[in-house]
Amino acid sequence: MRAESSLAQKIAAAVPAAALLAATLASCATASGSRRAEQAALDVRAAFLSAATVSATANVRADYGERVYDFALEYAYSDGECAVTVRKPDEIAGITARVSSGGATIEWDGASVDTGTLPGGVSPAVLFAVICEELKTGYIVSAVAGKSGGTETLSVTTEVSGEVSQTTVFALATLTPLTSELYSAGRLVLSAQYADFVLT
Repeated sequence: MRAESSLAQKIAAAVPAAALLAATLASCATASGSRRAEQAALDVRAAFLSAATVSATANVRADYGERVYDFALEYAYSDGECAVTVRKPDEIAGITARVSSGGATIEWDGASVDTGTLPGGVSPAVLFAVICEELKTGYIVSAVAGKSGGTETLSVTTEVSGEVSQTTVFALATLTPLTSELYSAGRLVLSAQYADFVLT
């Protein structure tokens, strides 16, 4: 009986120690993952700061509240300026856009028309310029490692202004941007899915 009692006491004593060890290991793993994500975010920043030109194609959705529009756009960003070419919808394919202080102006055959802005002063045309500038110099609110569809990811969120924030998701292994989302007052107003993202 004494042997059984002694064994039970040892087991009872070992259980809290094992739980503490497991919690410690989990905490260490979380801290390590957090440091990895933070370093990856800094690597992203360094890559964008050193790039002379950033280009990509994107499927963009703009939510104006009562209206939702989908675009296929080509972006080319350099020195704070962004050129945009519309690929879809087909009705306006080939139209180019330039970013101005008053928002986005669409130009075609010498004519131009104001596309308007979403809440927070953003628009599909300025989306890419905003993302590039934020990844270069924006205040990083969070950098979080995760997984999507079997791919390890890095989500970097920055504060664009008092009411506007953006989150860009990267493939963690290559730091290639996959998607971006812009929020105004907590509401998703712009989203983009990227292809052919190139920094040179």
